[in-house]
Amino acid sequence: MTWTYNIDLSTDKDKVRVRIGDTNTNAQLLSDEEINALFSAFSSDLTLTVVGSIRAIIGKLARDYDRSNLGMSAQRSQQIQHYKDLLAEYMGSGVEGMGARAEMFVGGLSRATEESFDTDTDYKGPDMRRGLDDNPGGTGTGSGVASG
Repeated sequence: MTWTYNIDLSTDKDKVRVRIGDTNTNAQLLSDEEINALFSAFSSDLTLTVVGSIRAIIGKLARDYDRSNLGMSAQRSQQIQHYKDLLAEYMGSGVEGMGARAEMFVGGLSRATEESFDTDTDYKGPDMRRGLDDNPGGTGTGSGVASG
């Protein structure tokens, strides 16, 4: 496994590393291969790759436990909490370039398509439509008046 980082941020991998804080060669978190695999998994989307990288780091750190030895301690839970906070920031904050990505889709037909259905004699439209009860005193199906 290889680990490289260039401070000029010339590659997307370096941009991921700086965003997740994996810039210290003596305390490597993810290998180049892991980041590249995440880029492939997330269709080369930088923000999604950063989120995936943070989740991978949380998974790695969660395997270990907090330790204390002769007055010195290394708190993995603090590191995990840091990455959880960072993940929350990427997923939901208003920080530019870090918010969760979502797109809204509203389905339906264009007015032209809807009008073409109205003129198509072979199209059986819905049984209910707007204006069905506009003439409650009239005759016919759905007039709103019980016949009898």
